[in-house]
Amino acid sequence: MTWLAEFPLTWVIGGKRVQGRLAIGMPELVDDPGAGVEAEGEATCTIALDGLQRPTTVHGEGKFHALLMGVRFIDSQIRDHASKGVRAVFPGEDEDPESATASLLAMFRPLD
Repeated sequence: MTWLAEFPLTWVIGGKRVQGRLAIGMPELVDDPGAGVEAEGEATCTIALDGLQRPTTVHGEGKFHALLMGVRFIDSQIRDHASKGVRAVFPGEDEDPESATASLLAMFRPLD
């Protein structure tokens, strides 16, 4: 897997600190075994929320859409985990996990 972007962080889960990482993979077109060429349209993008869940592959119509769907999926998963009490701390910072979590969530919704 070629990672397009990675962001290391620490998750705070029930008071315990767990090393983690957010990562989004390079979108790839899906091979069509019957045609022997890359299919037009369908593409996949792997995302990782290490420390919270296993990597997940999302699908889209073309590479750009798959990338956007990957970012949207990361956003939804972080929001879901945060609603259950998971917090984040950024590397090299010993800041308040509530503040860091709010900053992390804002990264995905800067235009709202």
